[in-house]
Amino acid sequence: MKTIMNAEDLTTIETKAIPDEDVDWAKQMADNYKRFRKNRQALRALERKINLTLDELEARVVAKTTRKRGYEI
Repeated sequence: MKTIMNAEDLTTIETKAIPDEDVDWAKQMADNYKRFRKNRQALRALERKINLTLDELEARVVAKTTRKRGYEI
């Protein structure tokens, strides 16, 4: 952890180390979080694809329905 008092005073720096018994746990938690963020990003991409596909399907169904019944929008 770094503590900087102001932009001109860069002399106050504090660091805090992770205890040796928690290093493996901290690495695992960091890896879990990275995997979570990557998977969440992939889910957002899939959601966009699904929504685009549903929009296209809706447009085709509406177009087909309006043509068969003579309704023009």
